[in-house]
Amino acid sequence: MKKIILCILLLSLGIAQAQDVPLRTYRVKLTAQNADPARNFLDLKSRKTFDLIGASYEPERIDMFVLFGRNTRVNLMLPSSNRIESFGEHFKVNIQDGWDVRNKGVLVNVGNTKEMKDKFSASRVLSDLTSWYTKAKQNINEIENYQHRKNGPIDNLIRVEKGDVILFRSEDRNFYAVGLVQHVEESHQGKIIIVWKVPRNF
Repeated sequence: MKKIILCILLLSLGIAQAQDVPLRTYRVKLTAQNADPARNFLDLKSRKTFDLIGASYEPERIDMFVLFGRNTRVNLMLPSSNRIESFGEHFKVNIQDGWDVRNKGVLVNVGNTKEMKDKFSASRVLSDLTSWYTKAKQNINEIENYQHRKNGPIDNLIRVEKGDVILFRSEDRNFYAVGLVQHVEESHQGKIIIVWKVPRNF
């Protein structure tokens, strides 16, 4: 019996330690689809950005991308989103129809309150992200002025604004991340700058 209890304790400790992987922080600039250069596709693991041609060579690396819409403004999209076709035949043919891998996941925009920004700053380890994401996904519809397409959970956030805190769960690449939007320029030649926190072991 003592050996069984010891095994359970060691297993629990191992799980806890695995969850407490430190987070690393970095800043990413993504430009809109008509910017020069257009670097609107992101691989969160390597911290690299790509244009559409570069992303299409390695679609399995792409976690998300930015497209600007006249009505939806700044869109943060996942490759699996079926709303890609609403941005025209060019993106539908090249991504929605053309990519053999379209990574799935979930985005949750918890807003830009001081509480959320402070929580972003306080996030240090992976367990902070997993618990935050789980609660946010379940309760996001309770926030003030909730809108499904702006706040999620969804695969295409619209009207992303400066100060927004965005939680991300990649289903296909199996990781969590959280981003704080530092800067937004709303145009087809514009850009968005996001500070991301991701696990160091990812």
